[in-house]
Amino acid sequence: MAVAPAPQRPPRPPGWQRRLLALVVARLAQPFAWGDHADCLGFVADAVQAMHDGRDVLAESRQPRATPRQAQRALRQAGGLLAGLARAGLEPVAPSHAVLGDVVLLRPAGRRREWLALCNGADALAPGPDGLEVVPMASAVMAWRH
Repeated sequence: MAVAPAPQRPPRPPGWQRRLLALVVARLAQPFAWGDHADCLGFVADAVQAMHDGRDVLAESRQPRATPRQAQRALRQAGGLLAGLARAGLEPVAPSHAVLGDVVLLRPAGRRREWLALCNGADALAPGPDGLEVVPMASAVMAWRH
């Protein structure tokens, strides 16, 4: 049986790696907090915005969410996470085809919730209690290219 090739990544604006690294360095020690920038959706939205040279393709996701309940309500009002990412133009890819900077949905063992993260090669980066956490990509259940 032939294996389908990995989808091609659309070109990102020049300098995207530098802008992404600057954001990651700035967020290394910022602990998770519900809200605009320090939760997993905020981190991913900020990272995608940095890679796209300031164009906020996930602007719709920036609804107020100071608690888990508010975050769930905002996602429901947006039609769900998958619908929101699709409206933003993110294309689903197999987690095994995710590359640096792709958005991933993690479902790590022992966690109560799924969380969004950013592919960093064999690992993913996501906000945790003490700052960005490194989580194996093996726990990724979905991925999107932008």
